[in-house]
Amino acid sequence: MIDTILFDFVGVLLFTKEKYEPNRLIDEIDKLIGTVTNDSTFKERTLREYNLLENEFTAVLQSIANKYEPYVPLWRLLPKIRKNYKLGIINNGTYLTYPFFEAKYHISQQFDVFLSSAIEGVCKPDHEIYLRACEKLGSKAQNCLFMDDSEENIIGAQQVGMETIHWSDKKNGFQEFNNCIQAFGNVKMG
Repeated sequence: MIDTILFDFVGVLLFTKEKYEPNRLIDEIDKLIGTVTNDSTFKERTLREYNLLENEFTAVLQSIANKYEPYVPLWRLLPKIRKNYKLGIINNGTYLTYPFFEAKYHISQQFDVFLSSAIEGVCKPDHEIYLRACEKLGSKAQNCLFMDDSEENIIGAQQVGMETIHWSDKKNGFQEFNNCIQAFGNVKMG
């Protein structure tokens, strides 16, 4: 029985704004973020490689957070599903952007846990990060539903025994999620 729902951050909960104007510096640093397993190393490397001052680095992180917007239909469901499920986020990326996202979306009020690869020292699809999410939420892998836009990350979650939904795009991912929630029968969708 599913008692926990785990979300990828960017690609399930957040997407690039439709009217986002590409910016080479912001986009390059944003691409690096998905592989971060140590924030100190990431910050030192970024400051050095892009010749940034501390305040410029902070401004880039803020701009990265501003690049994204919530997928509103999913966020509207969160209060309903939180009544019946433990909710968590597993994010490959720096934790240094977290305060900007927290200020905008109040993540800590919507989710029980936010795992960052930069804090955990390991990225999806490594099995360890999924198991840590289970441990922190007091759940078992076989009682978790995990959603991600990366097929590789979906496979990693399946290998530890989780149910999964691959968000190949917003519409199909959300529809499959709705179908699962209705099948579980714990949430009234009206």
